[in-house]
Amino acid sequence: MNEGLQDDGAGGVDAEVTSGGIEAPVEPCRSGHVQRAPIQDDNMRYSNSSYNRVSQLEDQDNEPVGASYAYMAHDNVPCTYQDAMNQPNSNSWLEACQDELHSLQETRTYVPVSTDDIETHNIVDSRWVFAVKSGPNGSVEQYKARIVMKGFSQVYHIDYEETFTPVAKWVSIRILLAIAMRLDLEVHQMDIKMAFLNSDLEHSIYMRPPPGSLDYGSQKMVWKLKKSLYGLKQVSHAWYQKAKVEFEKIGFTQCYSDYPVFIYMNSCKFCIIALYVDDLMVLSNDAKVLKEKKRDLMSVFRMKDLGPIHWFLSLEIIQD
Repeated sequence: MNEGLQDDGAGGVDAEVTSGGIEAPVEPCRSGHVQRAPIQDDNMRYSNSSYNRVSQLEDQDNEPVGASYAYMAHDNVPCTYQDAMNQPNSNSWLEACQDELHSLQETRTYVPVSTDDIETHNIVDSRWVFAVKSGPNGSVEQYKARIVMKGFSQVYHIDYEETFTPVAKWVSIRILLAIAMRLDLEVHQMDIKMAFLNSDLEHSIYMRPPPGSLDYGSQKMVWKLKKSLYGLKQVSHAWYQKAKVEFEKIGFTQCYSDYPVFIYMNSCKFCIIALYVDDLMVLSNDAKVLKEKKRDLMSVFRMKDLGPIHWFLSLEIIQD
């Protein structure tokens, strides 16, 4: 009899069948994940991706599949604030806009000032940008609205200096996932809310209030930014520098082969963070250390704990 894993009929594995025909109990994984038989290379799950999902649905003679599918919602993503308020799902867009304005006030991102009280500066315009966040099955998970600066009007040496920022390389992410599979690590994911609003500005920047705000339409009122906003040329650089400083404060060390990867070591226990703008992949060989470091991160930034990794940078990850 060939050696292999015997399926219990419910998708799990009860025992391993040896060449002598004796069933030996399978040792459970350290993380408690259920061991399953290897997936064949021709399994249908490998044919499902975000690249061919749209074409598969469009081939169905344009049959209605419901408004929950992201590809349908993307056709109706508004371009302006007025356009969003005139759509059938305007309540969802209005809620997203109000959440954005509330976050700016909560984080004290700006201070309203009169144009009579400031010297002549380059006042930067802004606009609303809307998007639909979809899940692995294509359903709409969230309506998102962001106030974005028109950074193309910024002046070098007056409004900004450095602009470059690194993100975790795809090869690093694949290597970390391979290591996690080999060593049976705990792999979680986190999302930093309003990441760019956590970074401080080194230059004085003034912006015109966007539509929907209380100060919109006032010719004598502008916002002086205290923290970065999306669209500013230096915003990603400022955010990465802020994240680097805070990660080092809680014991992480920067990986010099890939700067957005940070490593924490304590004896034989370790924790690794891969940072991709505002998305974090957190790996550890100890559940207690993982929980502790996630708590430290959430004490510094406003974060959303998404639990065990399952959908990271449009990549569906299955743990078993």
